[in-house]
Amino acid sequence: MTDKNEIIRALRLWFQSGDVFEVRVLDAVTAEWMRPHMESGYFDYEHIPDAADAIGKLRSYRGAYATVNPVNPDLLARACNRTDGVPRFRLHRLRHRRRAVARPVSFDFFGPHEEHRAHS
Repeated sequence: MTDKNEIIRALRLWFQSGDVFEVRVLDAVTAEWMRPHMESGYFDYEHIPDAADAIGKLRSYRGAYATVNPVNPDLLARACNRTDGVPRFRLHRLRHRRRAVARPVSFDFFGPHEEHRAHS
């Protein structure tokens, strides 16, 4: 089971007001897309709870993470405070950092959750 409060707490530690960041989910399975695929979306600091909700709505996934460096705010136009499925041919385009920020962090953001979903 996804702990939305922990996701929100972590994201609020890493980002600050005005930041826009990307969430990526690996091997996601949704009600609309039953084949494992990547989900990606852009969120602003004020909508961090929406990022946790988007991850919580997935049927299963292998792992999820947020880009540590904020991205260009214009990218919100692609998937504003929500995630969308990413076709494989678009994966090479997902590199849009705004600026590098010194944030020394090493983590396994949410970890594997397929086995947790199976027992829920």
